[in-house]
Amino acid sequence: MGLASAARLPGEHKLCAQFGVSRTVVRQELLELEHQGVIERVKGKGTFVAQQKVPKTIAYTLTGLYEVRFVDDEPWSWPSTTTYLPLNVGALVLHADLRDRPLYALFGEHGIRAKRGVRSAEATSATAKQAALLSMNPGQALLVLRSVS
Repeated sequence: MGLASAARLPGEHKLCAQFGVSRTVVRQELLELEHQGVIERVKGKGTFVAQQKVPKTIAYTLTGLYEVRFVDDEPWSWPSTTTYLPLNVGALVLHADLRDRPLYALFGEHGIRAKRGVRSAEATSATAKQAALLSMNPGQALLVLRSVS
């Protein structure tokens, strides 16, 4: 559809007619889009395109956070991570300098590609150390991402 943030979507009946699908299909898809954060439903007002909160590289790919450490020149992620690897893969990164390139790029150079993964998120409060690294106040909300690829 190509709608801008905050644009109001047509009602369910109009979407059914526009795409030639049943109301059940429209409702299921709207629910999925809401779950993904693409749209927001406001009771009594309608359904709207949500403001993009997270770069698409986070939500829709199996790459790491390297590419989005900064968003609009502001620190977005804490660049410290703990990574567990099988021995044969770990040997590739044991002495690699990953300050200026992502881990997944190093894997790609050796023909290793993530085929599937699961990413979870949980809310927490920033410790003093985390707050300093991210230019924020201790106790402010943070999102902790965990990935298994």
